Amino acid sequence: MSKGRRGTARFAVLTIIGDEFDAVCSALGTSSNLDGTPYYLRGDDTTVVVRQASERSQVPAMGMAQEVLEDFRPEVVALVGIAGGLEGRDGVHLGDVVIPSYVHYVEFRKLTGAGDLRRYVAFDQPSKSILECFAHPACRDAWHTGVTVSRPDGSTGTSPQALYGGSLATGEKIYGDPSHEEQQLLLTSLPDAIAVDMESYGVARAVFESRNNVNYNPRLVVVRGISDLVHRDSVSGSSTEQPEPAVENSEERRQWRPYAAATAAAFTAALIARLERSSNPRAASTSTGGPQ
Repeated sequence: MSKGRRGTARFAVLTIIGDEFDAVCSALGTSSNLDGTPYYLRGDDTTVVVRQASERSQVPAMGMAQEVLEDFRPEVVALVGIAGGLEGRDGVHLGDVVIPSYVHYVEFRKLTGAGDLRRYVAFDQPSKSILECFAHPACRDAWHTGVTVSRPDGSTGTSPQALYGGSLATGEKIYGDPSHEEQQLLLTSLPDAIAVDMESYGVARAVFESRNNVNYNPRLVVVRGISDLVHRDSVSGSSTEQPEPAVENSEERRQWRPYAAATAAAFTAALIARLERSSNPRAASTSTGGPQ
């Protein structure tokens, strides 16, 4: 397999906002900037490259992923950062980490008199081999000891959990109004989803489009720390009472964002440590005279 424009990396870790980028660089030790580029490395070692997107949402995330795939031809692409947890889904708490096995793209729909009909577009799903052989075992590691940020609620006896499997919804909206019909639709139409973000589809589509060479098989993993809960509209138990006010989550997100980013980064560090202990398929193909 040919090298990328800037070399070859085993792992590309993509982040969106500053809190995510800072947490990942701290957890992975990627403090060295590759001159003239947005990439950060461990010294001059390109085994792991880290990058932050220029903006939020799917299109900038897709562009970032396309560039890193062309620049370094990574073995694994990891999208790491925060997400909103869906209220009422078992086991989802603030600060936990979600490693989804399936991603729903929720924006592609046809609106007709017959209803709101979902449409589909092809993109990669998180890699089965990464999930089963590396992410699942990493959930049982003491990865939470790598979290260096204190919990916003002040509790010291609570450790974040790694929620393996389940599905994640990805779209173009920040869900902060429990009374809005789009938020209600999200919570009712995807009963298996446990979290929502705004970038997974873009990265997954870029990985899908990069499969244009028989010798290149990039794999995807998504790691999201729960920074807030996407709520349903609150209603009282009696029709004679005034309904309780809707619960917005912007302040919750602001408070928990650094911690959620730190938990996602700590889990990613444990995951990459396991991946690095595995054999390097490129080194094996080089030694046997296979494709570079």
